[in-house]
Amino acid sequence: MGYRPTVRVAKTRRVATLENCSLCVDDLEGVGGFLELERLVPDDVAAGAVQAELAAFVASLGITAARTDATYDSLVNATQGTSGSSVGEVGNGTDGETSSAGRRDNELTVR
Repeated sequence: MGYRPTVRVAKTRRVATLENCSLCVDDLEGVGGFLELERLVPDDVAAGAVQAELAAFVASLGITAARTDATYDSLVNATQGTSGSSVGEVGNGTDGETSSAGRRDNELTVR
């Protein structure tokens, strides 16, 4: 099919659940640490309200964090100086994982 490797993404992930929230703490080799939060909600729940609750939770941890919508492969490319990469700082997203039971706008990834 013509596929070829373009980037190696090596991460260590720790997973926890707190009430109705899924937490993933990722250590992305050569890039740093990330906290991914996800809450599955019905379609009629306002995405902005969920994002605000998740952001408030992160703020309560007392850590320095910035939201990112950059994928892990683009972050690794940027760190390695590989062309074709771009790094974002604001948005919502993960390393490409999605859930059929929820919407992507109920996720928050911070660095």
